Amino acid sequence: MTAMAAAFVKAGFSQAETVPAQLKRMMREAISAGGGKADPSRDHFIVALSKANDPALLWELFASVRMAVIGNLFTETLIQMRAEGALKDAASSATHAAAGAKPREPQGHGATSPAAAPPQRPSRLRYESTEKVARLSILRTFKINGQPLADVTGAEAREWLKKHQRDGRFVALVTYQVPDEIKVGAIVPEEEADRMFKLASDAGNG
Repeated sequence: MTAMAAAFVKAGFSQAETVPAQLKRMMREAISAGGGKADPSRDHFIVALSKANDPALLWELFASVRMAVIGNLFTETLIQMRAEGALKDAASSATHAAAGAKPREPQGHGATSPAAAPPQRPSRLRYESTEKVARLSILRTFKINGQPLADVTGAEAREWLKKHQRDGRFVALVTYQVPDEIKVGAIVPEEEADRMFKLASDAGNG
């Protein structure tokens, strides 16, 4: 223990918790408050996390999926930038900069050149980490009402499922006798579509 830490302990302050230990303590308290039940315990934990307002807690909590989240954000932003033509200017600037740069001398051929570093072997831990992120990333990429599945409550997810089951029944009823090459509106009258929508809704309430 350092002198400063000892001084804090002597003054009545406990040693600072590590971030993982703090998360574990918060979860234990949430489980106790929630009576050991999943939904109430998760709710208590989320409230405690919000009150703590500590970025370090979030960084640790989402350690296993944060690279997947960053990757998804990169992909979405890249697609948007390409659609906007924002990458053309950047590519053009890079091309001009490369044209004006001096050619680099080849490395590794002179008597005083450092020896090339041996190729690194793939890390098994890195592969395992990548596979784990790939498995967990579906919670971030699958969206419900515009939010990642990981961020919605069980009630919100079930409400979304109920709605989409109804929509699926409705589309199945409306398109049952519509040929592949014909548009639905050319075959099904609006009154009939309204009736089928009611049937689809009532079927979900049974």
